[in-house]
Amino acid sequence: MAIHTSLLIRADYQAGAQTRVPIPRQHFLHRLRLRVTKGTTTGGAFVAAAGNKLIQRLELVIAGQLTKDNLSFESLRRLNILQYKDNPASEGYAYLDLGRLPTHAFTSLELLITWAPLAAVTTGGATAINGAFVEIRRMEELNVGQPVKGIPLHLRKTLVIDAGGKTECKADLRSGNILQAVLIVPSDPALIQSVSVVQDGVKYHIAAEAWVDLREENKADFELDAVQDDFGVINFDKFGDGSQALRTGGMNTLEFVFATANIPGATIQIVPIEIATPQ
Repeated sequence: MAIHTSLLIRADYQAGAQTRVPIPRQHFLHRLRLRVTKGTTTGGAFVAAAGNKLIQRLELVIAGQLTKDNLSFESLRRLNILQYKDNPASEGYAYLDLGRLPTHAFTSLELLITWAPLAAVTTGGATAINGAFVEIRRMEELNVGQPVKGIPLHLRKTLVIDAGGKTECKADLRSGNILQAVLIVPSDPALIQSVSVVQDGVKYHIAAEAWVDLREENKADFELDAVQDDFGVINFDKFGDGSQALRTGGMNTLEFVFATANIPGATIQIVPIEIATPQ
């Protein structure tokens, strides 16, 4: 198995705009490494950790229709913490792991980068950002005729739940795919009090798990150095081999029920991590 790494693109920051990055389709794509350089401001200053906020959203789109990944740069870094069982990467770094994506099997493949507006990453009346960019490097397995049949397609798509002024909110995550885990990011650390996962209205996979206990469990399960204050994870695939992941195809509903504090304007971002039918 020959692994090759190379520069895919260096793209300049464009406030509030979107950059489309076509990805060559010759080989099996394992990973994209993103390194954001935040540059300098004209007037004002950057907000804290601005290098992690300049990219607002990343979308990996197959054949112009199927969005395989749709998540923020910050959520991608959260998933990196879980995957690599360590402290966060340095500011501005993130890794989009793609398993073994057979790019040559698709008619098109592109990465859409949505840049944050100036006001979201600066303070003090800044009027411009100068010299900011992202450098993306790709890690590929060279295609020498390996079969592509049966390679699973992993999906990560962000959903936003309106929790503003509510004491309970729900989301149905039955998609027909295999659900491995769900990343949960509340807009306020005090928002979520507990979470339940209920199948078909009667079967409880999780019953009123306290938010503080879930995050403590994450610390043990993922071998983290500390409890994460800003997110939690419900991990169904406990052994990492798919045996405990939820097969949602035969379900009528799979509701995630959050007991929440009454906080105006609050939201919950959830990122289901799923496996679709092998391609």
